[in-house]
Amino acid sequence: MLAERCFVAVLGPKVGRRFANGRRALPRPERLLADPDDPLRADVERAAGASLAELATGALREALERIARHCGPEPEQWRWGDIQRARLGTLLAELPRVGPRLLALDAPFPGDDYTVNPSRSLDEGRRLHAFVAASSRFVCDLGRPEEAWFAHSSGPSGDPGSAWHANLCEPWSRFEFFRAALGPAEGVPEVVERLVVPAGSVQRR
Repeated sequence: MLAERCFVAVLGPKVGRRFANGRRALPRPERLLADPDDPLRADVERAAGASLAELATGALREALERIARHCGPEPEQWRWGDIQRARLGTLLAELPRVGPRLLALDAPFPGDDYTVNPSRSLDEGRRLHAFVAASSRFVCDLGRPEEAWFAHSSGPSGDPGSAWHANLCEPWSRFEFFRAALGPAEGVPEVVERLVVPAGSVQRR
């Protein structure tokens, strides 16, 4: 919110809001606050008609009031997952009556641009909707291909009646991984399940 106040003042509403949500803009107010001799500080304060301290105070107050409206007045009850959520589904999942059946996931989702599990959010007014994140995750030591770990955001089926429609969504949202070896199928130890794809069922394009 501080980034938006600073850059809207300098660049105007349209360009300022767009720039304020970028990777380069978000750390910039922190440098402004830390360095009283930063040359941008005077431009921001002149354009905003307020000191940087006043802008920061107003931004913090606005953020706290918004969190309190959604999460209640007790800060110890506040959770990031109550503000930012991940929703997985097609556009049809947003329809009023049919949508809930087609929605694969609606769950708390941690992370932002600067965490090891990065995500970008859309501000929906009441909540943040994580719309860009790692749909698949893969961790592997190439020296030990049997120790390959995967996570995927959804199942392979778009059919909500299928058991595979959303079977991977909840573990993915909790950042859980499943083990899957790299190499010939016959060399995989302790096989739990195999998927056999019939010849001719996969089309190449």
